Amino acid sequence: MSNSPKGITLIEEESQALRVFEGCFDFLSFKVLETQFGLQPSSCLILNSVAFLRESLPVIRQYPSVTLYLDHDAAGRRATEQVIQEHPAARDGSGFYKDAKDLNEWFVSVYPKLSDAQQLARELQRKFPGDDNSNQLRNPCRRIR
Repeated sequence: MSNSPKGITLIEEESQALRVFEGCFDFLSFKVLETQFGLQPSSCLILNSVAFLRESLPVIRQYPSVTLYLDHDAAGRRATEQVIQEHPAARDGSGFYKDAKDLNEWFVSVYPKLSDAQQLARELQRKFPGDDNSNQLRNPCRRIR
């Protein structure tokens, strides 16, 4: 019996945007943020390991908008650079958790310390400058769908 990653997981939405995560906990952390703040849904690709990047490139190329939320280690940086070289519309979305190993580590360290949704929204606005969803982050109690 093995519990190691077996391949990529694609969760499709009716969206022209794709968010790419290195692992399932990064994806789940982002889904909490997406739900909490009514961010626009997008398709999501979970690599389960950057070792599966090569096989995921055909999927990534199908989307006109790609945001990468990969780890801040050598393998994650190389994978981010490779995708950006392969797909000019791809962008690195990891800047808001630059002081953490990955999105989940940042989420676990920040989310429980905030007393209400407004404080979290201000933190996200500061860490997501110019994000496409900035209007939704300004009013996190209002769901936009």
